[in-house]
Amino acid sequence: WKPLMEAYLRHTRQLRGIVMLLDARRDASDDDMDMLDFLAELEIPVLMAVTKVDKLRPREVAERIAALAGALEVE
Repeated sequence: WKPLMEAYLRHTRQLRGIVMLLDARRDASDDDMDMLDFLAELEIPVLMAVTKVDKLRPREVAERIAALAGALEVE
């Protein structure tokens, strides 16, 4: 699947950006980091959406989002 995705991302002219979904209950994976690096290389804007926050305790939400942002080196 990666070659197909890479070909699409490199050659489409209609793409304006990517929405990347991250599960709040999971740490960022190596694949997540590789994808962010690849999208940065292609200069494709990325909007990150953290899902499953409803499964966390309210006091854990900000901490998990900050941990994900730190691991992925994004604001």
